[in-house]
Amino acid sequence: MMKRLLEERLKSTRHRHFIGRVEERRRFGSALAAAALPFHVLFVYGPAGCGKTALLHEYEFMCSSAGGLCVYLNARDIEPSAASLIEALRWEQHSGLEQWAGMADLYAWYAAQPGPVVILLDAYELLSPLERWIWSSFLPSLPQNVLVVAAGRRPPPAELLLESGLRSFVHLAPLGNLTEEESRAFLEAREAPAGQIPAVLAFAHGNPLALALVADVFSMRPDLKFAPQEVPDVVGVLLKRLLHEAPTAEYQQALEAAVVVRDLDETLLSALLERDDVHCIFQWLRGLSIMQASRRGLFPHDLARTVLAEDLKWRNREQYNAFQKKARRYYTRQLRFHREGASLERILSDYFFLYRDHDLVAPFFRKLEAQWAQQKDWRQDTGGPRDHAEILQIIERHEGAEAAALAAAWLARRPEWLLVFRGVGGRVEGFVYTIPMHELASAEAAADPALARAARWLEAQAPLREGEKALYFRFWMDREAHQGVSPVQSLFFVHTISHYLTTQRLAFTFLPCAQPEFWQPVFTFVGLQRLPDTDFGKPPHTYGVFGHDWRAVDPASWLDRIAEKGDLLWGYGPIGEQPTVVVLDRHAFTAAVREALRHFPSHSALSGNPLLSTRMVVGGCGGDFSEEARTETLCRILSEAAAVLEQSPREKKFFRALDYTYFSPQPSQERAAEQLGLPFSTYRRYLRKGIEALVEILWTQELKA
Repeated sequence: MMKRLLEERLKSTRHRHFIGRVEERRRFGSALAAAALPFHVLFVYGPAGCGKTALLHEYEFMCSSAGGLCVYLNARDIEPSAASLIEALRWEQHSGLEQWAGMADLYAWYAAQPGPVVILLDAYELLSPLERWIWSSFLPSLPQNVLVVAAGRRPPPAELLLESGLRSFVHLAPLGNLTEEESRAFLEAREAPAGQIPAVLAFAHGNPLALALVADVFSMRPDLKFAPQEVPDVVGVLLKRLLHEAPTAEYQQALEAAVVVRDLDETLLSALLERDDVHCIFQWLRGLSIMQASRRGLFPHDLARTVLAEDLKWRNREQYNAFQKKARRYYTRQLRFHREGASLERILSDYFFLYRDHDLVAPFFRKLEAQWAQQKDWRQDTGGPRDHAEILQIIERHEGAEAAALAAAWLARRPEWLLVFRGVGGRVEGFVYTIPMHELASAEAAADPALARAARWLEAQAPLREGEKALYFRFWMDREAHQGVSPVQSLFFVHTISHYLTTQRLAFTFLPCAQPEFWQPVFTFVGLQRLPDTDFGKPPHTYGVFGHDWRAVDPASWLDRIAEKGDLLWGYGPIGEQPTVVVLDRHAFTAAVREALRHFPSHSALSGNPLLSTRMVVGGCGGDFSEEARTETLCRILSEAAAVLEQSPREKKFFRALDYTYFSPQPSQERAAEQLGLPFSTYRRYLRKGIEALVEILWTQELKA
């Protein structure tokens, strides 16, 4: 009697503490109340810790409260055999089946009940040896008033449902995690410290088991400042619940690799494991209950990813970093083939996912991640005259009448520079107006204070060389959030990166911000330099400008620099021993070549020559960026360029003048002319032509670099 009373009290307590699952409870309650069961098998499935057992106990309470007959079985207590399952059912109903001859009597007894009979079967995956018998014999033989609710980590195999003919009588119910609101209510009901709830929510991802474990920790350590590394016991328990033992170390590495990247297909897995044949390993991952599948591949449930990643970073940070590096290289290769549209957005999203936990990136990344999902029905186009009035109204609301007037002038002259981001129904949700500064006449730039200041700065600090381009992202904003973090901003950043990757001979970009202090940490992280001399506007509409010289750090190197930063703030300077690349205009470049020739091949005399920091020299060092290595590289480049002249019948005479003057120098130019058998005036003309030809070869090499 006391046992029964305690059991009833336990059921009541479980019910009072049960949070959420409104739709799941509604569906079950409707089935119980129906004149005929709408389905005979309700199959609930989801990863460990998602609350399947708690939901089954809630179903048990609902059924008992309605006066129905309910049987709860946990497969952990049953041998995986038909006899054991039937015996467990008979034992649960022993008061009504004291005498019985077999399974037929059990079924007859169920059929005689006045209402529905509910069989709750927990931990279904442990009965996998019985699956074919369950679907082909056990379930089809049950009376029509019996509802079986099974809960497992994975849905039943589709082929068994088809073979048994039961598919139309089965309702599959994937069980997700609790919503943030439900998770908060869960923690508040267990009196978790209010100030610690946000950190717990970020860790648990709505997983009821994780929430319950952390709540228990707080009950014992109310002063705890929550962080995953502070609760290793909780992480350990979750690991045991989430994982099955991997067959080999390589399978374990595959699982660890899966938690580092966003989505995993066989091609990426092959790159991460550095082996070709990964099909069997991938199929093993696919069978894990903690893995989900999408059209892009496999990915772990949120909690599984968090727990496994925290464990790997604590246990083997070197391995975690190695997977990041391999993934980064893979994505960089992909970017070379997908430089626009949805593919670019996906790859960039995957790329920056690798840095989701960085102190500076995380706050922005989480917001963008949450909002990226809202853009499925969004599109972009160049807009048209019908959009201009609305766009000018948005600009005036956020940036004032003066900015709107400037925008109106730009749109009237060059409407094709506008890109509009449209949401559901085609509504303008945001836009960006990108000005190619290299196409502007000086009067056009002077008419806009922002462009005028940028043009003066560019001419003084980083003048464009022939054929080079500069872009100014003049107006960029969300309809409501202006330049705050929003879905439009994620599309805008993809748009800018697309320009970085696809604009041939791109030299410089300018990005103005209404709140430069807000954006500076993340822009500095990604290598954009603050340019105070190009700021513009007057209160209340002032703008700080960020820029980047793509001749100094090209897009591929830029991505690598962001990635190689580790856990440090990158900044706008050199990384490791690599020097900052300098950008020389044609005049300065020519002067540097002349100086290098005068001092060839003296390493000490070449020290400090601007050519040592040009891209053609830095890029030719093979990773050794010491001054000695760069000096040797410069000498080699000069010699190779001269050799090109030597091979040309028309220019060989110019090479000989260079050779006798610089590469195999004579005591004086007069002596060089004498050795060449040339009048001094002819020698001087050949030397001038040789230097010009050499500069042209080197200048072409620098621009291509």
